[in-house]
Amino acid sequence: MSWIAPDSASTRWLKRIPILIDHRSGGTPNDATADLATLGDTFWDTVRSDGADLRVTKADGVTAITFERQSFDYAANTGTVEMDNVVYTSAGSWQVVWLYWHHTGTPSDASTSVTPSSAHTGYFLENHAIRGHLIVSAPERKGAAKPRNVIVKPQDDSTFLWVDFGPQLATRIRPDHGSMLMEEIDYIKVDVFRGGSSQAALFNASETRMAGRSLVRIMIIGGTTTQDYVPQITIGTTDSGRIINTRCLLKVQDVAE
Repeated sequence: MSWIAPDSASTRWLKRIPILIDHRSGGTPNDATADLATLGDTFWDTVRSDGADLRVTKADGVTAITFERQSFDYAANTGTVEMDNVVYTSAGSWQVVWLYWHHTGTPSDASTSVTPSSAHTGYFLENHAIRGHLIVSAPERKGAAKPRNVIVKPQDDSTFLWVDFGPQLATRIRPDHGSMLMEEIDYIKVDVFRGGSSQAALFNASETRMAGRSLVRIMIIGGTTTQDYVPQITIGTTDSGRIINTRCLLKVQDVAE
């Protein structure tokens, strides 16, 4: 089920944004923090001035996560969401959770006291235009020896690669709580390969981000001219625990001077 369940048929949360938590280093306890000051007008113009409409859920969009709305200053557009004991589905991954706000009624304040310990960092990506390369995730062709998508970059350039997993995520036949969504992205892993070997120098893993429901962004850097690489973005899903692996062929080519 996607989208947090409404209080009634007429009151519900209208907006949400993913928080992508950097859990690549693992470790416990599994606390996390996210900086609300990095959000723009879409958030601050519609959140309640006291922040009482904030909710944090697991990747399924429904299961509540205990959180504290810490140092929330509506006038200054600053604050922090501190999350207690987030459940991470897969080691060495980026974990998805959701921040909800903009309730049509007057919800009770769910913020409680949380004292983060060795907290992981959660990131927002709001109102971000797609720049760089965009590919749409789809099953590979029968008998294919190479990925269906090809991107090109100069050796010295850094570029964003966006993958839209939307067509791969299950939807409902009829709305539930006003939503057609069903399957969500649960976690994300990123790598770049050449000849079956991981090329850590070919991507900036710390710049991995998620936008909307299905867009994942990675940053590709470096590479050697005339060589080919294979960026790979892997997601796990919430509904059935499916693993979806999307690759593309990266050709590093410099334009002749």
